[in-house]
Amino acid sequence: MLKRIRPGDLSFDRLAGAVLRRIADIPGALAWASAGGREYRDRLQAMRDLHSGQRCFIMGNGPSLAKMDLSALAGETTFGLNRIYLLFERMDFRPSYYMCTNELVLTQFAGEIQALEMPKFL
Repeated sequence: MLKRIRPGDLSFDRLAGAVLRRIADIPGALAWASAGGREYRDRLQAMRDLHSGQRCFIMGNGPSLAKMDLSALAGETTFGLNRIYLLFERMDFRPSYYMCTNELVLTQFAGEIQALEMPKFL
């Protein structure tokens, strides 16, 4: 359904902001439409409902996590974030999946991340 826009709702700043947001989305849209993007979408589609009905845990890697007993997460579906692999020495399991959206972490630790054996979401 289309929403009616009142003339008073429009301002130059609001329109400029909307245009700039659309322009900022262009690289992502192009990447998503590329051959690599199609491959990534296919991989995501293959995982759809893979863990339906199961619970999952998202594991950060801050100082508080280092003090926790993580053994209860063994056998659970887990997502380890950023540099979670720094805790691997004290864990008796590995996260089901690795995830990182921090470009600085991805750039600085690319070799370490690439060596991880679990499926990755980058």
